Amino acid sequence: MGLPERDAVTNCFVADDVDAAWDEIGKYLLHDAIAYSEWNPDNTVSANMNTATTVDELRASSRTHVILSVDEAKERVAAGETFNINPLCGGIPPAIAWPYLKTFAELS
Repeated sequence: MGLPERDAVTNCFVADDVDAAWDEIGKYLLHDAIAYSEWNPDNTVSANMNTATTVDELRASSRTHVILSVDEAKERVAAGETFNINPLCGGIPPAIAWPYLKTFAELS
């Protein structure tokens, strides 16, 4: 099995309110993206590489750290897309992560 493509969604979350979700967990996703990029200097081929320094930049530019609406996630599931979920990404506390995991699990 090879590495995920550069733009593969590797940290996917599903939320009823995408804006509120970015407000709640965006700092954790940013921490993950920054840390991973720092561990892999000069890596231009792996997924998770991002130069964002703010949550807004990550939200606007990242194809690997995404928060989808329930409707968008359902559409992608119906189209056969594979989801990579990482509920504790960037140190998200379990109590915060659980509702996102539950929302994802209820997509079917």
